[in-house]
Amino acid sequence: MTLKEDTEFEISAPPPAVSPEAESHNPVVRAVSAPKTSSASDPPGQCAVGGTWGKLKYAGDTTKIIACLGCLCCGPLACCVFCCPQDELDAYKVENKVYNAAGVLVIGSTGSFTPVRQTMSR
Repeated sequence: MTLKEDTEFEISAPPPAVSPEAESHNPVVRAVSAPKTSSASDPPGQCAVGGTWGKLKYAGDTTKIIACLGCLCCGPLACCVFCCPQDELDAYKVENKVYNAAGVLVIGSTGSFTPVRQTMSR
């Protein structure tokens, strides 16, 4: 076995170790923008100010699936599930009119609107 004399080796040192005490002396500061907070009266779209946010119950896909499965088991009696809809969406009520989160008027649903109490997050 012969060694070639033309072979070049590159020697490098390992990176220097940094102690935890040294890291604490050089803190990294990152700028983070605060999330936009919305108050209880921030209206969606072009709605009037002064309303309340809440949940609106409606007969959507989940309610319809429950009714169809119930019809297979109980017959037409399962259509009573439409009296207690299972679907919810965020809604805004002002001047006895209910709007969805996009600001579109929801017709015929003022009775199923439930105001939501605002909680502070930490």
